[in-house]
Amino acid sequence: MPVVRGDGLGTVFAVWRKRIGLARWDLYASRFAAGVWSPQKIETIDLINNNTASVFNPALGVNGSGLAVATWYYTNAMVPDVYANVFH
Repeated sequence: MPVVRGDGLGTVFAVWRKRIGLARWDLYASRFAAGVWSPQKIETIDLINNNTASVFNPALGVNGSGLAVATWYYTNAMVPDVYANVFH
């Protein structure tokens, strides 16, 4: 379930889940600018409870000047935790 958004000026952002082993999904992101993709892992653990958990339902928003916000949630012990990351 990749999500891709652009800023209208040639910069493109993408976020997606990647399965790690058999037990969890991590969140990755990539930015395409000046002809180069730059992938990176965003999140691997639920930092509130310090537990390893899978990410769900990544979403991505980008404005016209290249500012991007990725959001996702974890479910630990049936309680969802929502997170966000800002990219410049």
